Amino acid sequence: MASRSSDGLFDPKIDIVFKSIFGKEKDLFCSFTNSVIQPTKEKEIVDIEFINTEIPKENLEEKLSRLDVLAKLKDGSMINIEVQIKNADPFFERVLYYWSKIFISQLKSGDYYDKLKKVICINIVDFIMFEDNQDFHNEFE
Repeated sequence: MASRSSDGLFDPKIDIVFKSIFGKEKDLFCSFTNSVIQPTKEKEIVDIEFINTEIPKENLEEKLSRLDVLAKLKDGSMINIEVQIKNADPFFERVLYYWSKIFISQLKSGDYYDKLKKVICINIVDFIMFEDNQDFHNEFE
């Protein structure tokens, strides 16, 4: 069962709570994402399509990837939002793995590389991810 805060509300840092809030309501997803990535007015996210969060395996030996929230923008760009409370595994490596799986899944046999669109990963963590950089908000390209 998801934990409740002292005011009786469910903790939005719990995966299932976060998914039920931001993984089903397009307006909330767009508002949250715009507040994090702060796009220009022309590039503001106004509509999305939620995508299945399970990335299919290419073969039996491959690791199963299940994302928290995945959405596709009108221009084909993808946004993955992950929530992690504990630093239980090499989280940074998992983030890169998920990003790469989403990125390469865009092309099918015979497609040209210019079809590849941007993939944005937003990670909400409740731990210090980088010991030498404890900023609240970091961006990497």
